[in-house]
Amino acid sequence: MSARGALAVFALAFLARAVNIAFLSAPAGEFFMDDSSGYWREAGELLEKGWFHWVGGDGSTLLDRRPPLYMYFLGLVRALFGASLTAAATVQAVLDSMTCVVIALLGGLLRPRIGLVAGILAALWPNLIIHSALIVSDTLFLFLFTPLLYAGARFVMNGDWRWMLAAGLFFGFAVMTRNAIQFLPPAILLVALAVPLRQGRGWGAAIWAMLAFAIAAVPLPGALLARNAVMFETPALTAQAGNHLLNWVVPEVRFAADGAMPNATRAENAIKFEAYLKTRDLAQNRMSTFAIDKAMMAVARAELARLPAGAYLEAWAMGMVTNLAAPPLISDARMRALPKPSFTETAGATFSDRIMTFLFAGKGLYQTLVLAGLAFMAMAGILELWGFVRLLAGWPWIGALAAGLVLYLLLVTGPVAAPKYRLAIEPVLIVLAALALTDFARRLGRRRI
Repeated sequence: MSARGALAVFALAFLARAVNIAFLSAPAGEFFMDDSSGYWREAGELLEKGWFHWVGGDGSTLLDRRPPLYMYFLGLVRALFGASLTAAATVQAVLDSMTCVVIALLGGLLRPRIGLVAGILAALWPNLIIHSALIVSDTLFLFLFTPLLYAGARFVMNGDWRWMLAAGLFFGFAVMTRNAIQFLPPAILLVALAVPLRQGRGWGAAIWAMLAFAIAAVPLPGALLARNAVMFETPALTAQAGNHLLNWVVPEVRFAADGAMPNATRAENAIKFEAYLKTRDLAQNRMSTFAIDKAMMAVARAELARLPAGAYLEAWAMGMVTNLAAPPLISDARMRALPKPSFTETAGATFSDRIMTFLFAGKGLYQTLVLAGLAFMAMAGILELWGFVRLLAGWPWIGALAAGLVLYLLLVTGPVAAPKYRLAIEPVLIVLAALALTDFARRLGRRRI
């Protein structure tokens, strides 16, 4: 892609995001969702108490609660621009616009025209626009993760170990922003081994490529892992797994098993967790975050052990389908402010019954917009599917790796579903849609001739 094309993609992307931000209202909390308030508060704590302050006598810090890089990013933004949500969203808009340029470069590896179309689609892609204005870590993660995909694709195409070095560097920063990718290194190292051998470069080039990735990827997460291993005797990056299992995975799997509403299950789990602590003479205010996480993990595992295997399959299948099909509009604060039912609390004998009840029982403006969003997702899905077929036909190795990445991210997210969990695979989906559009345009041009 030319510099002029990259600048055009950036300008279009930033304009779309700036328009979205202009219609948001900070006093109304329209920049917040899920963990936003925690991120914003903790970024303020970094400025008030010090960038590496201790918050517990046991040595626990803000680093334990979630991957730390986004907190430091927000802390830097607040140090430069004050406690302005609009300023934070604007900085994120700049980063997301740069991500759109990288998506264009990713598509351009296939053909220049595909890259240009991918850049335009990314600039106008609703999921990217909506989440770039929200105080959540996903925009920063995507800004770091998309270059990892680009570097990996370049390595698969030319086998140059320097691209593995770049991939490792971006992996290290990305995993410190969102740890969903923490299990990817074995697969990446396998690719680093296979590509040089397939290209006839020999074992030396393969081992060197693996070392390049490892050397660049290890320092950042490795330092945090070493610290947690020494201080808390745990190999975990953050103290999140227990809460994730107990309050998100267990409720969804149980819903698949017996139809119990997720909020009711969470309330029951909270009581069981307190009982677990009491029987062991433990108190949360005297426990480290990792000790609390370990206790939550124990309760979650006990609950999961009682549920049938079929419920796991159903919950994961429902989550994967929802993550692929959920319209981005449902993450928009203005949309969430409309009167609406809760999908997680919508009853139904089957997953399809649950969807139909949600969409058509007491239909209002919210459901109408959701239906419009679903129509967009259906059209996008058709393009992405056809683009995948064309990718496999023209670039089979790239197609196989793209499919593996999408499957991994859907599986690791599991039954926890929301449009933001699709963001990590959006660069791939956007390139697939661009490939389909250029293919359709080429076929249409031939017919006219």
